[in-house]
Amino acid sequence: MQFRNQLKTQKNVTSKIKKLGLALTVTAAIPYLGACSDNHDNHDDYRDYSEIILGGSTFAEGIVSAPDGTKYIGGLGDGTIYKAERYSTESTALFENPVEGRSIVGLEVSQDGSLLFACDTDTAEAITPNVLVINVEDGTLLAEHALGDIGFCNDLTVSDNDLFVTDSFQQAVFRIPGDALIESNSAEVFFSDPVEWVVNEADEGFGAFGPNGIEAINGKLYVTLYSVGELWEIDIEMGTGTELELDGTLGYPDGLFMESNNSLLAIANNDVTRIDLAQSPARVEQLGLFNATDSLTTLTVMDGFVFLPVSQFEHIFPQISPAEGDELESPHYVKVIKLP
Repeated sequence: MQFRNQLKTQKNVTSKIKKLGLALTVTAAIPYLGACSDNHDNHDDYRDYSEIILGGSTFAEGIVSAPDGTKYIGGLGDGTIYKAERYSTESTALFENPVEGRSIVGLEVSQDGSLLFACDTDTAEAITPNVLVINVEDGTLLAEHALGDIGFCNDLTVSDNDLFVTDSFQQAVFRIPGDALIESNSAEVFFSDPVEWVVNEADEGFGAFGPNGIEAINGKLYVTLYSVGELWEIDIEMGTGTELELDGTLGYPDGLFMESNNSLLAIANNDVTRIDLAQSPARVEQLGLFNATDSLTTLTVMDGFVFLPVSQFEHIFPQISPAEGDELESPHYVKVIKLP
């Protein structure tokens, strides 16, 4: 592919992926404790500061809401995708990754809610990541799409039925046409800036992480660059992109959610951050909703509540040091908080 000469060598990428996965081998043995929590009940609405309970070794990373309100949650720990019905605080396993050692990162649903798309990445070995296409009714794997070279499939979004996918190590956004989603194939690179989206050879650990969260609004893609704290706008029709000017700081920005046609919610500075695209420069407002020591990754919103997977990555990645007294919690969970 034309952008490959801007990527790191296989040796360096292999080293970084091994660093990312160093502690996963230690945590994989944490038992699944089932759905057990004092707040386990079903309501006809959501409760502020409630939780959706997951498995015992999920290390939750991705979450998405389907049109009917169902939540799908995946993680780096056990390769399982969990399903939580609307208003429920319990979850059940929808999909178990058939390849041992593979993690589920970002998630997205088709516009009609019938298909679930998942970033399938190996955080311990340097191999080509895939996008999985899954039937939401029974968890059947319908198709797999390989993403170029060795990399890290991170997040996904749908625009006009086409699927757009970020790869944080290949420094690119891939595109899978809507009419090819259920036919296994290799995805093609849609956008990669040859000057700005490059890996610094001196970077270590998370320093090489590039394109991360992605969201589509009105014919444009919005992409966070994790290591440098940038937000990019890409015109889908033109295939061109530029960094947006912000009036504040996005510290290690991760997942994105389209709040409205002029507003994005992002995970940045380990908190929920609102980005007002109608302002120039775009206004950045940190909401202060979640001040826990546990690492946040991405988010989704439903009925005025924000759903935050609590990743606990500080217990598996050597780059993140747990705060004093911070202990690994099990089972893992998603925090539900009223959005201001």
